Amino acid sequence: MAILTQFYLLQYKSWKLQFRKKLVTAVEILVPILLCLVMMAIRVAVKEETVDTATHYPSYSVDEWPFELLFSLDPSVNGNYGLGYTPKTPVTKRIMEEMSGNLDALGLKLSENLYHTEGFLLFQHALHKSILTILNPDWLESNVSVNLEQIPSPPYTTDTFITVIKVNLPFIIIICFIFLALQIPKEVTYEKQMKLKESMRMMGMANWLQWFSWYFKYFVFFFFITFFMSLILTSPAKFDVVMFAANVAAAAGGIIYFLSYVPFFFIVTPYENMSAGAKTACCLDFNLAMSIGMIIIGDAEKTDAGVQWGTLNQPPTVDDNFAFGEVLYMLFVDWLIHSLLLWYIDAVFPGDYGVAQPPYFFVLPSYWCGTKPETVMIGTGSKVDVEDVAVEKVQQFEPDPVNLTAGIQIKNLKKKFKSNGITKIAVNDVSLNMYEGQITALLGHNGAGKTTTMFMLTGFFPPTSGTAIINGYDIRKDLANVRSSLGLCPQHDILFDNLTVEEHFYFFAKLKHCPASDIKTQIDYYVNSLGLGEKRKEFAHTLSGGQKRKLSVGIALIGDSKVVILDEPTSGMDPSARRHMWDLLQSQRAGRTILLTTHFMDEADHLGDRIAILADGVVQCCGSSIFLKKRYGAGYHMVMTKDGNCDVSKVTELLQRHVPESKLEGETPACIRFCCFYICCCNVCSTSIIQ
Repeated sequence: MAILTQFYLLQYKSWKLQFRKKLVTAVEILVPILLCLVMMAIRVAVKEETVDTATHYPSYSVDEWPFELLFSLDPSVNGNYGLGYTPKTPVTKRIMEEMSGNLDALGLKLSENLYHTEGFLLFQHALHKSILTILNPDWLESNVSVNLEQIPSPPYTTDTFITVIKVNLPFIIIICFIFLALQIPKEVTYEKQMKLKESMRMMGMANWLQWFSWYFKYFVFFFFITFFMSLILTSPAKFDVVMFAANVAAAAGGIIYFLSYVPFFFIVTPYENMSAGAKTACCLDFNLAMSIGMIIIGDAEKTDAGVQWGTLNQPPTVDDNFAFGEVLYMLFVDWLIHSLLLWYIDAVFPGDYGVAQPPYFFVLPSYWCGTKPETVMIGTGSKVDVEDVAVEKVQQFEPDPVNLTAGIQIKNLKKKFKSNGITKIAVNDVSLNMYEGQITALLGHNGAGKTTTMFMLTGFFPPTSGTAIINGYDIRKDLANVRSSLGLCPQHDILFDNLTVEEHFYFFAKLKHCPASDIKTQIDYYVNSLGLGEKRKEFAHTLSGGQKRKLSVGIALIGDSKVVILDEPTSGMDPSARRHMWDLLQSQRAGRTILLTTHFMDEADHLGDRIAILADGVVQCCGSSIFLKKRYGAGYHMVMTKDGNCDVSKVTELLQRHVPESKLEGETPACIRFCCFYICCCNVCSTSIIQ
């Protein structure tokens, strides 16, 4: 059921986006149909020529020179030509001398028979007469007359349209679908370029299902178009016909699509003499297969029989050795080969985003069967996994919480990038635990490695070394199961421009297997909680930057994602919206493992149950806000106003009784200023201090 739900969602998304591009859709549908209507108009205009009687041809004498041979001779020879022969013996010499006397007649152009037009019969007959004269000088040449006549032709129909269209129909079909050939790679590449494909995969979408969904969508689309093309092209031609933004991938797709047709120009002439094996090999090129199929259809139409289901495996003529059924079989083989290549290349070479599979991935049991999850429990007094951290740094890490499940376990994660021969370490041996029911804040300046770490956790980038366990699954071995419970809000919004806010929530809620009965409730909750009620029916591209950010956070949270990763979720929001978002995130942490990155210290302090500070790709310290402030903070500054009877020493004694580490920084006639080094100063009873 999960696969069917995902397939439904992909089709829901694809067709919604398709019909919101009204002009593009109209061109994709109407161009093939209009070209077919043009062909039918030409079909009506070009009439068949029918010959009802048998055709008889005149006879000709083999004693006469063929007209074609006369005009092919070199005029500079002044009409004298030499005739070579071998062997040279007295007998052959006498024969040739006698033969030369028999070659003095001129003839007419009568037939296209090459035996005659090339002069072979003339020489053969002259040679025979010479031999007869030598063997029997008394024979009378006048009594022998040899005439040839072509066998009469039965009644026939000449159709110039079929003769011309047989060769040109493949090119017309190419033109019919050239716009689709540009649009398909453009749309597929756009989703990959905008990280939409990886975003869906991170939330549990099966990779193969995305490709199958594209195939199925365009199969239906092509079926619809070709159905109407077939209705037009197979309709009786006895009635009057009534005429009725590119990127590299699109350009490359169009060029490859057209180039795959170019070899047809080199096989159309020698086609009749090609072997069946050569034609089968040509059909490995799908456009060549289509072109050969058009030739077969044209030849079949010439016989008035056409291609029928009953004759699918029979050549159209006795001179052909290839049937239309074989073309269909080879087209299926082409589809199978292309599908396997797509599956393998997409797995091994996923591009800039995605974790590459090893070249032998298809023989690994884990690829087909997955792996079992590991439950990671943290016991009393255990420490964070810092085996590779220097001993003097251990005190910078607070002991792990007691008896909590680690939703995310990062183990020695490292990422290197190479550019212009220079290697940069973006993340260097990071080891860290995040726990269920808590928000872990990853704090650091721009370029500290926060986003790179999150990209490795979600599968955008493969780690150079190390790994992470998310919900019991290893990101290097079982990324599909990792993503099945993941909710992601990336640093840059990944949204479908032509889907509405409500459609985004519906799509991702279904993708995360949210029960159908809860979907509307959850959509209403997040739309209202995020303040997007007025934008519920608006397309994503019409939203402001802050509203897009809210939508991205809502997508990460909807569907009860067990692990939620938020990369700077409040960037672009005003202070009021940020506070509202903080309240929402705190209300959503129960039962979830939430990791967020930020470079705002107040945000990390307010949201983070535990805070990890990242600098230069290394976790410098980790612990609760209280732990870090006690370890590194300069303390809180408390300023008190005083009157003329204030005893500063007694106030200092009272404060140090509750906050032993506090000290007097200074005083003025109007106020006293203390520095409190520990957060427990908040527990000081203000009433006692006033007293």
